[in-house]
Amino acid sequence: MILLFYLFQKEALYMDFDITYITRKICDMSGVPIRLYSGTDLITFQSIVPLKYDPFLLYQEQVFKSGQPIGYLLTKEFDYYCYLRLPNEQLLVIGPSRQNDFTESEIHSLACSLCIPDDDFETFQQGIRSIIHMPLDSLLQILSTIHYVINHEKIELEDIKILQSAQEKIMDDFNNEYVESRIFPTDTVEHSDRLKAFQVEQLICDYIRHGDVAGLLTWCETAPSLRTSVLSKDYLRHLKNTFIVAATLFSRASVRGGMDVEDSISLSDSYIKKCEEIYSPREITELQFHMARTFAEKVEKIRLERIDSDLKRKVYLYVQKNISSPIRSEDIAEALYMSRSYLSTLFKKTTGINLNDYIHIIKISEAKHLLAFSDKNALMISHYLGYSSQSYFSNIFKKYAGLTPKEFQNQVQNK
Repeated sequence: MILLFYLFQKEALYMDFDITYITRKICDMSGVPIRLYSGTDLITFQSIVPLKYDPFLLYQEQVFKSGQPIGYLLTKEFDYYCYLRLPNEQLLVIGPSRQNDFTESEIHSLACSLCIPDDDFETFQQGIRSIIHMPLDSLLQILSTIHYVINHEKIELEDIKILQSAQEKIMDDFNNEYVESRIFPTDTVEHSDRLKAFQVEQLICDYIRHGDVAGLLTWCETAPSLRTSVLSKDYLRHLKNTFIVAATLFSRASVRGGMDVEDSISLSDSYIKKCEEIYSPREITELQFHMARTFAEKVEKIRLERIDSDLKRKVYLYVQKNISSPIRSEDIAEALYMSRSYLSTLFKKTTGINLNDYIHIIKISEAKHLLAFSDKNALMISHYLGYSSQSYFSNIFKKYAGLTPKEFQNQVQNK
């Protein structure tokens, strides 16, 4: 920050600034990749780590369409890109960065989306893991400073994002639980805001479907501020209508995760009834996240109860955590402090299922969901799930699902 003030200590016309030099210095200071665009054309890309495949390519269309002078994009993997619009239709984009390390599963998913060849994966993984962790606020402060010097407009952090705050106590009949984030919609909605809201909805629904309570709470710690489509001229009615939509989405996600339909609808109705009794915008928003957490907890409990032994539960959790890796029985045995032969024998005796079969069952279950509810093809899914080739994945899929991936996808689409 000191260097930025030194660079801009004397006011000057924008044309006098060497923007390429500035991007290089920001990259050197932050350790985070930075790009400069003219319109949609890349002028320069600066990175202190090797990134032959730029992950920002997955999100650039959303940022290009945003009309905000300064802002950020939070991805489903919890990394973020911050951007600043400059005169002459130029755009500065810095990222990705995040608070925590990328998991191997997240890197595999990213590589899959970028269609990175296997030969380049190791280099890509090393590059992604080497990116410095910079707080979102710090990156936004850097861009706010540049914005002020160039555009002579002061923008405070709270104008860009709504900071997290401790939640108040939720009603006694919902177990006095807390949620950890707030979203305050506004009346003016850009196309990019609707896209961001849609992505967040899908992300929350995925957490609910998987019963991933820990993941949901982690996401809540860095949840972005959102603007949603206005569903009523009355602001309070708009919030309640948005809540009802969310209740419907969360209920459907919980059913996909294994929750009984009647139980899910009953829980959804209970939350909608409670929402109608509230007249505080903040309490409505907090109740919405409390609802998401409750649905996720219900699914988590159902999924764990289905796992009929402690050993089976431990194996299940290990596979889910490392689902993008080519998991071997030796890996699980090491994690559980057992020998491979002892684990295999004990698992078969306890569950009646071979350990390797169980690993494939979990992965093929995830593959079915991706084929049914995502735009990923069989090749991308096979890479994401850690299979060595698409043909091997197809054979395994047919063995456990009774259909090829293509046949399964066609069957789902025709229903």
